[in-house]
Amino acid sequence: VQRVLDIAADVELPRDHEVLHVVPTGFRVDQVPTSRPPIGMRAASLLAETSVVTVSRLALDNLERVLESLDWQLIDAAAEPLLLSRAALRSADRQRGAVLIDIGGEVLSATVYREGALRGVVSLAAGGAHVTRDLSWALRIDLDEAEKLKRQHGVAVVQEAKREARIPIRSNGRPAWVGQRAMAQVIEPRLSELLTMVRDGLRSQDALFPATRVVLTGNGSRIRGLSTLVERIFEAPARTATFQSCEDQSQGLIPSCVAAGLIQYATSCGLAREPRRRQQALQWLRKTIGAGVSEEGTGLRAGSDTAGATSTQ
Repeated sequence: VQRVLDIAADVELPRDHEVLHVVPTGFRVDQVPTSRPPIGMRAASLLAETSVVTVSRLALDNLERVLESLDWQLIDAAAEPLLLSRAALRSADRQRGAVLIDIGGEVLSATVYREGALRGVVSLAAGGAHVTRDLSWALRIDLDEAEKLKRQHGVAVVQEAKREARIPIRSNGRPAWVGQRAMAQVIEPRLSELLTMVRDGLRSQDALFPATRVVLTGNGSRIRGLSTLVERIFEAPARTATFQSCEDQSQGLIPSCVAAGLIQYATSCGLAREPRRRQQALQWLRKTIGAGVSEEGTGLRAGSDTAGATSTQ
């Protein structure tokens, strides 16, 4: 099995790229398809279907230099969308089919899972900050005020904005008012453009399937009405991911889902199995998420101190 995966990873790449992950999506044992590694089976031929995730060598070099400046050592690297899916997707999502869309500030990424296997990955160098800049330019306000306005009063679909809602702003340094529908007329086109690019990118990989649901995460996913817009573009039900232990309730941010996925990845591939390294990883995760983190078997349990508000990954 490892040999056919190595062969699948032997693809022609640009000079400045290298393989980061080789993710099996399926196998063919004597031409019979199976989604699971055929360990223990007897056969005359074995084929592997894989998703090969590549990375820029310059990006890895920069990451390593940053860590070295902090007296850290880079042992391994992993693609952020894959880490995020470990924390944000349920097992049922992975089996039935789900698109995980992470809307960050400067990056929007999407991964597709079906039958427990990765089927497609798309990453755009654009995100919620582009919406903020659009509002700043259209309303003649500074970026900080535009970001605050987007988070508190932004609506992703014009039809869901309140006609009578008017929000005070300072345009060109002077007091002014802006209607919520006027804001939505700025927000909706930009988000529609980004989401359409993601959808088309996944379609080009034949990664979208009937009955695939969409799961949203990232700080940019908190805009009201976004699920409606996503359902319209993807023609599929959409919901926002819930991972309560990663959420900073005071700021409304979810900065730690990737961190939780990173610890999970390190555990599963053996990097965090040594007791000393594992304890260091847990201590780091506690500082990032909070005190409600404990070991359970081979995984991690990350939860808040509130009864019932836990999530096992």
